[in-house]
Amino acid sequence: MPDKGSRRVEVRKAQSLGKSSLGITIPKAWASSIGVEPGSPVYLELRDDGILIRSMGREAVRTSSIHVMSSSTVDEVLRMVISSYLRGDESMIIKFDAVNPSVKEHLFRSIKVKLAGVELIEESPAEAHVKVLSLQTQLPLGKLMSRMWLTVRGMLRDSLDLIGNSDGELAEDVTARDDEVDKTYLLIHRLINMAIAGTIQLKSVSLENRMELTPYLLVAKSVERSGDHAWRIAQWAPNLVLAGPAIGAIKELGFKVLELSNAALNAFIGKDTEIAMKILNQRNVLLNERMEAMTSMHDVPADSRGFALLVIESLGRIAAYAFDIAETTLDGYS
Repeated sequence: MPDKGSRRVEVRKAQSLGKSSLGITIPKAWASSIGVEPGSPVYLELRDDGILIRSMGREAVRTSSIHVMSSSTVDEVLRMVISSYLRGDESMIIKFDAVNPSVKEHLFRSIKVKLAGVELIEESPAEAHVKVLSLQTQLPLGKLMSRMWLTVRGMLRDSLDLIGNSDGELAEDVTARDDEVDKTYLLIHRLINMAIAGTIQLKSVSLENRMELTPYLLVAKSVERSGDHAWRIAQWAPNLVLAGPAIGAIKELGFKVLELSNAALNAFIGKDTEIAMKILNQRNVLLNERMEAMTSMHDVPADSRGFALLVIESLGRIAAYAFDIAETTLDGYS
């Protein structure tokens, strides 16, 4: 790259090179810094805000190096791996100090669960080489978002069914699906970062306008957080076996929130601002229904009341994410 002291902005005049082409000169120092010489092929991409020029001769594999100290926890290392993944790195070299083999095994298992398209290529006592598979086909963000929401919707529905029901197998299934939601969210986040950086084209994620990238990231995060709350409800629900008639009040609120969230996501995918506005108009109505549900918990036995209020709080958070999605739809497509 050019030195920090050099100019990074230039004004040049376009020159006619024929009936269908224009030529624009660029500073020689800039060209040299990205490996472009006379006769070098370059990659051009027409963007909404200009034209991207990138050297085709220096397509180096984006690699990160992660140092794992003996005191590092699995969560700390996993966080560094996820950061590298989100940046769009294609390869990671994980270097280990004296690390317990069981810690490494736990780390690799967590990476496999959390990240899509990641493979352990080489492993030795001192280091491991992790590779992220390249995109071979289009991965439409809309379809990925719909898939993530379908999983969250199923989680929430099953979590509501668990209220007053001690089905341990169903609760475990909800927990497993939360990992799939996280994996899809991180993939969406990675693709958006790569599209922003220009390392993949917009058409590879089936978008036409770069301005859609940020709304998709915001909505993906709201859906992922909704999944977290569905998971929490699944953990608390079995403790509401003694909640009596109040179970009906919680479930009624829950299914209204589920319907609201489903409408909000569909409005975003369909760019339907009219539906988004109708959803936002329900904000006060849902707030009142939530307060009524909390009031009805006064008759719930003390050993269940705390869990009941936690469930209602999580339902309120999921509803808030639905309203956020509706607002994003209005902001992005009005």
